[in-house]
Amino acid sequence: MAKKHYAKIRVPGTATPVCVATTAGNPSDAKKMIQAQYGKNVKFVCGPTGTPKPPAWFK
Repeated sequence: MAKKHYAKIRVPGTATPVCVATTAGNPSDAKKMIQAQYGKNVKFVCGPTGTPKPPAWFK
């Protein structure tokens, strides 16, 4: 069953972290999906977490 995963990433060339959400079966797949969209060089500050509601840091 797929569920929503939340992550905070730092993209090379940007100063502030970016909050992203994706739907995946597990955190490993969510990480792969985020890297496919933003590139392999992203740094994960938080997550990906599979919580039923968004974490407090997700804006």
